[in-house]
Amino acid sequence: MLDILSQIKRRGNYVTFAELVIGDESLNGDRELVLEGDGFSNIVLWSGMSSEFIEAVDKILKEDVVHYHSTPALTYLLDGMALKYPIVKSKRHYKKPHWAPVVFVFGSVANCDSKECKKITRKKRKKP
Repeated sequence: MLDILSQIKRRGNYVTFAELVIGDESLNGDRELVLEGDGFSNIVLWSGMSSEFIEAVDKILKEDVVHYHSTPALTYLLDGMALKYPIVKSKRHYKKPHWAPVVFVFGSVANCDSKECKKITRKKRKKP
């Protein structure tokens, strides 16, 4: 199992998916991490991930050690990577995949005061 948590700790708070995958070919694959919930769907957090990478991310999220915050797409552009999907404008159902740029933040989502903190359900899927 990949130790994503130690990579996030080493980089500090507000770590992007791009920061995690740059320089580590073992994290690449044909999977996407997608948000689904009541009233929203087809929202992609990151694409081109290995199943092992997604399982490692799911594990640390379920353990409630880290959670997501939304971030401007510029954060990813500065890291040198971005998805080629339209950017999510609101939490709703989309007919086609849209990208929600996020960063990992330490701590439980239950203790977060930020409006970006929401309990979500993640789903693995192959890229369309």
